[in-house]
Amino acid sequence: MLLERSASLAEKINNYNKIRAVAKEAKQYETRASQIEVAARAVADLHTKILALRRAGVPVAFVPTDGAGLEQRAKALREALAADPRILENPPFDLKYQFLDRLNALAQSADKMMLTAWQNFVDERATPHSEDILTALHAVPQFRPSVERLRAIGAELNVMRNAIPTDAVGAIERLSRLSSKLSSAWAEITTEDIPQDVIRFLKGCTGGGAPLSSLTESIHSWFKDKNLLGVFRVRI
Repeated sequence: MLLERSASLAEKINNYNKIRAVAKEAKQYETRASQIEVAARAVADLHTKILALRRAGVPVAFVPTDGAGLEQRAKALREALAADPRILENPPFDLKYQFLDRLNALAQSADKMMLTAWQNFVDERATPHSEDILTALHAVPQFRPSVERLRAIGAELNVMRNAIPTDAVGAIERLSRLSSKLSSAWAEITTEDIPQDVIRFLKGCTGGGAPLSSLTESIHSWFKDKNLLGVFRVRI
């Protein structure tokens, strides 16, 4: 009786060890399959984003490093898996360092390239004006509404340029509208035909202060013509 129970127990333990070994092997396959799936999805998303930007007119000059080598490894892995799924236990090359890590690095590099291309595209069409100049012009009461509009538009543009759009066509349409608003708001100021020496003086006033010697006769005359002499105060 004792021998029978011992034999039965030994058999159960043996079966349990087999099941555990199979489960461990299955878990290993699941982990590697999941890693491959994540990398494949990242590359597929990358391809979709680049095509969308290019079709919308944003030039993205991205050439993957070792693209041919990665393509060959992907093909070899696909063929090996089709022949025997257990190949994941001992793949034909270092799956992590020669394939998965390089695919992930490729995706990160492409993201940076796309963002740079998008930022260049935005800046070429609508570049916010220098904050130094806006700060200087804000000192003049009659320019403040226009300056505040310019700042609000500039803030929208900065948000837009710092993220790759999911809808490139829609983003470009919005960019066009912001560009028109930017030009209109700036035109409200530039119709005043502000001389460069006046802008330099205003910038000095908003910084560490402008010396009295910089208040030239032409600047004084411009402020007088615009009824702006009362805007400024001299403090010691």
